[in-house]
Amino acid sequence: KGGLEMALNLNWKCKSKFSSAPMKEWFVDGTSAGQVKCADILSFVTIYKAGHESPADQSKAAFDMFTKWISNIKIE
Repeated sequence: KGGLEMALNLNWKCKSKFSSAPMKEWFVDGTSAGQVKCADILSFVTIYKAGHESPADQSKAAFDMFTKWISNIKIE
């Protein structure tokens, strides 16, 4: 929860929008992969059954997230 708490406390123009945005289920190829919370340019993503080495723990979900991130595609 530390990462989410940090994101919720960032001082930026969409702070209230991000704070009120719901955590939504995130799917990769039709399978639930985690949750995502988005507002404007900020997305907070959790990957189920993954630790700090998410590419090793859940490679498909991590690849999807990183690919969308570097391609500037909204993760939802």
